[in-house]
Order: sequence, then C-alpha cells, then structure tokens
Amino acid sequence: MRDIEAPVKIVEDDVFESFNTKMDYANYLRSHYNSKDILAALSIGAIRNRRRTIRQGETAEGGEFRGLSFIVRQLKTPEEIQLLRSVYGRLFIQISIYGSPQRREDNLVAQIKINSRGTKDEVSSRSSAKSLIQRDTKEEDEFGQNLGNAFPLGDLFVDSSDRVSATAAISRFIGALFGNNEISPTREEYGMYLAKSASLRSCDLSRQVGAAIFCDTGEVVSLGANEVPKAGGGTYWTGDEFDSRDIMQGHDPNEINKVEIFADVVDRLSKEKMLSNDLLELNNTQAIVDKLFSEENNGRFRDSRIMDIIEFGRIIHAEMSAICDAARNGISVRRSNMYVTTFPCHLCAKHIVASGVRRVVYLEPYPKSYARQLHSDSIQIEEKSDANKVIFQPFMGISPYRYRDLFEKGKRKDGSGQAMKWKTEPRRPMVDNVVPSYLEAESYVVAKLTEILAEKASGQTE
Repeated sequence: MRDIEAPVKIVEDDVFESFNTKMDYANYLRSHYNSKDILAALSIGAIRNRRRTIRQGETAEGGEFRGLSFIVRQLKTPEEIQLLRSVYGRLFIQISIYGSPQRREDNLVAQIKINSRGTKDEVSSRSSAKSLIQRDTKEEDEFGQNLGNAFPLGDLFVDSSDRVSATAAISRFIGALFGNNEISPTREEYGMYLAKSASLRSCDLSRQVGAAIFCDTGEVVSLGANEVPKAGGGTYWTGDEFDSRDIMQGHDPNEINKVEIFADVVDRLSKEKMLSNDLLELNNTQAIVDKLFSEENNGRFRDSRIMDIIEFGRIIHAEMSAICDAARNGISVRRSNMYVTTFPCHLCAKHIVASGVRRVVYLEPYPKSYARQLHSDSIQIEEKSDANKVIFQPFMGISPYRYRDLFEKGKRKDGSGQAMKWKTEPRRPMVDNVVPSYLEAESYVVAKLTEILAEKASGQTE
C-alpha cells in the first residue's frame, strides 16, 4: 500500500500517531482515487502476485496444486468486503473479532502509555484511545473509516476476551467449513438464523429486521419482522386481499414527518430573523430546507438528531411484532431469549424490558438507538451480567449468511451404517468451486486498478 505516493507521512514511533496517520493515508487513497474499495483492490493484486510467486516453485501433484489461503488482516469499509466477495464468492471468509468497547479502550490506553515511556498520563492516554475508537468506527468523511458497518458483515463472530474460547470458535468454524459431520448449530446460531429468515419477509422501505423469541428451554415462542400491522392482529403479507404496506402506498410517512418537523423549526427561526442573511434572502421555507439538506452542506443537517426520530413510522418493529404475536396467542415471554438482526431501538427496548424478556442477542448495531441512555437502570449492554437487568449482548458464532453452507448436509453414515466424521475424503471446503473463476475476476480488478492509478499519475504530470 505504501508504494503509492501520498502527501501523508506515516509515523511509526508513536502509537497514537501511527494509527492516526495510517488512517489518514488510507482515507487519502480512497478519496484521491474516488474508490472506497481501493485498498481491497490492492489486496487482491498482492494476493495474485504472491500466489504466482509461490506456484513458480511448485509442482502439481495429480494435476492439482496444494491449497493456499491468504489473510487480509484488516477491512475497514463495507465496500472492501463487497469487492472481495464479488471476486472470491463463498471462498472469501470474513472473521469479525469482537472486543467490548471498554476492553478495546483499555488495551489502547496501555499501548499508548507504554509507548510514551511515562510522558502521557492516564487522562490524555484515555482521551487519545477514545478518539481512535470513535474514528475507526465511523468517520463523517464518506471515504473515511467505517468499521461499524463492515463488522456485522462477518461469516464468523468471535469474542476476543478469552484466547482459548476464541481459538476453539475458529477451529470449529474451519471444521464445519471442511465438512465435519459432528458439528451442528448452537442455540445462538439457530436463533439468529431464524431471526434473519424472519427479516426477509419484510418489505419495509428502510431496512429488513427480524426477531425470534425462544423460551428458556430452547423452543421457539414467536417470530417477528418489521412490517405494517393490520386489523385483527399480525401484519400484512404478500397475497393479502387488501395490502396497505408502505411499499404499496409508495412512501415512508416517518420520513415525511421528519422533514415537516425540521421545516417547522426552520420556518419559526426564519420568522424571528434568527437565520443567516444568505438563508433569509431565499424568503421561502422550502428553499431554505432544500439548501440546508443540499450536498454543499455535506449532509450535516440531514444527519442531525432531529432526523433520528422514528415514532411516525407505520410499521411495527420486529421485536414488538414477536412480543405481540406471543401475547395474542397467550404465550408468556417471561425469562425468554430474543434474537434480533439489529440492535433494538429505544422504543423496542422499553417494551422488551416490560415484557419480561431476559436476554437480547443482536447482530448489527443501530446508531439511532437511545436504549443505553434511556434505560440504563433496566438493561445491561456488552458488560458483565447483572441478574437484575435485561442483558443485551452481541451475537457470537457462525453468521446466518453461512448457516446453510455449513450445516446443510445429506447422509452422515456409510453403506454399513457407520457414522462418517467428514462429509468427503479427502476433506475439502464445502464451497462449490469447480472452475476457479476468481482468477479471471482478479485479472479484471487488477486491470481496472492499474488503469485508475495510471490515469491519476498522468493527470499529475501534465
């Protein structure tokens, strides 16, 4: 990566500056070449070259070369993952390593303090650590770090707090990938798979969310998806005689209401002459709103907290849908476990607490949620368990995206009825790859990358 010149000097002898300047360098490449996946393209080029070097010294046995695996240590944007998946398909495996915010912060603080040899105290070191974590999670710059949205795309989620269990989780995944018939889904994996399956029936205009509630003995209680409710109970389905979902009505009422509220505030400020002269000269509330929401303001106003309002949507959220379905059928959810594809919003959080759900396991974050701030008295998030609170914890295990790949098998016995430990002998990854089409895809990506680099280089020299 550093072979590409950039007006950013990477600092190596200071931990904080090293992380920061590497982020600066990566951001520059994405922005300069107008490509959010350029680092993945560079990785693909490096993999291609490395494979060629290795193969030059090898001889194919039985017409086949030995298998090779390449590890890309860090991925920072969803676009990078999308490119790698488009090239390598199911051969690409993303392992998302989880550490609680506090553990990550403490680890960085220790690194910064040790590196500074006593010149940075606890307060300044912790401030630096927090800024790095915040920047890494999601930057305002569209070409910046975006780990928060890249992390949930994993094929495997591993808790890094215990090295032994983390190693065991990765070994189990590899065993399942190579067809170990003794490996079956955990309760967590089954629960999240059902939640993900439930989400796919949603036609919500914003996102698909699914929830699955299990009783404490492991049986399914109910499933829910975010969809518009209908009279008589439940939500609309495709094929209903009368279908009044938002997708059929053609608009999202929550979005309309948010803009109307924003416009109301702008109108009142305008009448009181409390806006800038440039805005007042427009002399039209709609024109002012359009200007504030325009690209020249980099989305600052569209991203304001007033635009986080969610209560004007017609849809019932997946968590509430699952709870209501259980209540309508007379099934208690007291001390149950809920699996949900997205972290519950603050509206759902209070219903979860009130319903008696004991634990919530989520897959994706939801930045608009104020559950932590509003209900810290009743919920515990990503921390040690408190018997008096509802536990909210991130999902760990094999992702719903890989569930069928690894767990859908046929017979697990041979002709004599003896159990077979492995699906095939010799063992192979359970990924269909008759023709390695990724070789052609790699060539295409590298050719496009070379073209982009050359185009920029020629533009700079002219």
